[in-house]
Amino acid sequence: MNGAEDQAAGAHPALAPGMRVRLAHPGPLLTLRSDLGTLIRPDDECGDLGYWIVRLDQPALFDDRVGEIEELQELLEMDDNLELLAEERGSPGEHGRG
Repeated sequence: MNGAEDQAAGAHPALAPGMRVRLAHPGPLLTLRSDLGTLIRPDDECGDLGYWIVRLDQPALFDDRVGEIEELQELLEMDDNLELLAEERGSPGEHGRG
């Protein structure tokens, strides 16, 4: 096997839009309110390298210490930084009703 081919295939070859994920290791310039999000689509330019657009459940704060702090609803993340979540069954408010 060619290592470059393995890397280009990405860490999660079965990812698809709509899947729920957790950011495993957010960058040092981000402050997350939630590390959970939804896959939107592969990135137009780097999707073949494993980069995905992730819409966060709550906006993150981006501070590069140069300009003003920005709120980001979507991030560009490499697939090896994403943990696939188990399918969610019902909403939290549905538990205990019967």
